[in-house]
Amino acid sequence: MPRKPTQPPIACEYFTWNLFQRDGVYYADARGGKHKLGTHSLGTRDRDEAIGRLKMLDLHKAIELGLAKPEGTDTYCYTREEVAAMAKHCLATPTLVWLGYVIIALAHLGVRIGELAVYAGRMSTSTTMS
Repeated sequence: MPRKPTQPPIACEYFTWNLFQRDGVYYADARGGKHKLGTHSLGTRDRDEAIGRLKMLDLHKAIELGLAKPEGTDTYCYTREEVAAMAKHCLATPTLVWLGYVIIALAHLGVRIGELAVYAGRMSTSTTMS
């Protein structure tokens, strides 16, 4: 059973979160609400920075649940030809072969670099355990 929060909850735009620290790092907890959002590391030891990251997490979760729409973005989407050219260049350069594999994985899986890192970490853990 989780401990009772020692600080009052923080009401963001979409959800209410409990902020707590574990080993000095701030975490956001929204397990008790209607949407059961879970516990998330905010990756910082600074309270002001944690609050800023909490606001971004709140919006991200609202978008995931369809409660908010993503705002316009300046993210560039590479064409197939551009991806192929980058991968070809990297695979032909011995010191960049690893980057070629990363580009290919990102293009085929349709994930962001951080998500690929998590996936790769899970894969390496599961292969070393078997």
